[in-house]
Amino acid sequence: MPADDVTRSLQIDPDIGAVEVKITAQAKDEDLVESKLKLAGIEAEHRKVFFFDTPDLTLFEGGVVL
Repeated sequence: MPADDVTRSLQIDPDIGAVEVKITAQAKDEDLVESKLKLAGIEAEHRKVFFFDTPDLTLFEGGVVL
């Protein structure tokens, strides 16, 4: 999608204020994703996220994300 289209589609209604978009990418693609966001005028914020579950994903299967 061209950067102008991305920027236009990400305009936020002033009554809402803000929207958080989470992007999951493989580590090898991190620089590419960040450069595409930058082209669209979006500054990426790096975070480390940890998920806890049982080995057989019992929580996830039950609709729980911890």
